[in-house]
Amino acid sequence: MKSNLFILVFGFLILGCSSDDSNNTTSDGNYFPIVLDNTWNYSVENTSESNPELNFSATDVVTINSVTDNMFTMEVNNGTTPANGTMNTFFSSGTFTKLNSTLVYNGDLEILSETDALPIPDINLYNFTLYDTNANSNTQLYSDTNSFTEDVDFNGQILPITTTYQITNTHLNNLSSLTVNETTYTNIIQTEIKVNLEVSTEIDLGFPISQSILDAQDILVINNYYAEDIGLIKSDANQSFQLNAAFISLITTFGGTLDFPTNSSVDNIQELESYSIN
Repeated sequence: MKSNLFILVFGFLILGCSSDDSNNTTSDGNYFPIVLDNTWNYSVENTSESNPELNFSATDVVTINSVTDNMFTMEVNNGTTPANGTMNTFFSSGTFTKLNSTLVYNGDLEILSETDALPIPDINLYNFTLYDTNANSNTQLYSDTNSFTEDVDFNGQILPITTTYQITNTHLNNLSSLTVNETTYTNIIQTEIKVNLEVSTEIDLGFPISQSILDAQDILVINNYYAEDIGLIKSDANQSFQLNAAFISLITTFGGTLDFPTNSSVDNIQELESYSIN
């Protein structure tokens, strides 16, 4: 999961070919059919101007591999290779519960996988609402904030690293239609997942000073589009970060080095190509 969540986290924004007709109309439709062996095939494009070696094109096959009452799990690429799509990585790493109007996820989300030198743990998501068919536009479906501190050996000096994150999911719009891979789907739910992160430390220079490592910023933004009777048809993810310039300068001044990039931006777009719904 580590490689794909930078290919999920340190990509999903603009949707091409979407209808401009958005409204607050709610729906009781089925936006994720849960039958064993239901399958979705996605094309995946991963691009990064800051790190071209992350550029690739791939395909993912997502399959429901277990169903118990209204709970289910999914498998990507038959479990033989990691998921290439950001949201497909998400799908393969947790359990789902489908209620009358909501789809709820329980599992872990790994962030900042490119910065192993920093103690950034997975975010544990509990009762994370992926969508609610009865939600109006701009309704927040989920929010969680947490903070923790861990001592880290940073270039021979033990530093207390404090991390604060907020993760949200918002119902943005209901779209009348959306065209993906030359197929037009109707009755669309659009949601947006955001992860905001802030990292700081305290450095002893004969006296303690507080120093930002990563100023508060959205390091992950995912726009998801679900079609009635189909499921997820498109997911656009952007994963990016920029280290604090003063922190970089401070490390350089004292002869230290960073074992990870100082900035990065990656876009990951997955689009439905075909599906088999039972």
